[in-house]
Amino acid sequence: MKLVGFDEAAAKANGLEIVTLPDGAQAAVPAAKAAAARAGTYRPTKGVLPAKSASTDYAEITGDCGTSWVDLTPTGYAWAVLTSGVRLHPEAGSPWDVHWTIEIKDRGGRSAPYFDEYDGFTGSFSWTMYGVDVHLTVGPATAQVTYGSFIITSDAWVCYSYGPKTSTNIY
Repeated sequence: MKLVGFDEAAAKANGLEIVTLPDGAQAAVPAAKAAAARAGTYRPTKGVLPAKSASTDYAEITGDCGTSWVDLTPTGYAWAVLTSGVRLHPEAGSPWDVHWTIEIKDRGGRSAPYFDEYDGFTGSFSWTMYGVDVHLTVGPATAQVTYGSFIITSDAWVCYSYGPKTSTNIY
């Protein structure tokens, strides 16, 4: 997962302040350190969004925030179990809000189930969408976390998925 921004409401709710550092980078820092961060006397070592972000390589599933994943396991009779989730790096904080869409394609067409959860998973550095039974068409199928899927963390990081993709054969 890749750090792409910060959420003001999550920052405030967790005692953080989003600041612009002297070099133009942004970070969510403890409110008590915000003035020092703006002045350049304090610089966080993690969770700093550069002033000009590098291009995103969507072939990867691990990045600044952690790892996003997806799995589609056939169970027979044209059914499969869909699971997905994230494992965040500890410095990113816990999942706070989750907005997750998975695109499924098979011979029968396309669907895009959406999952969301709000207001915290304190103490956990992961979120898992537990198994969802999906009825598909017999033959090849793919499941991909859409690039617009994201998590807001308790440290106010906004982290988008790199779009992991899996393929299988439905029987």
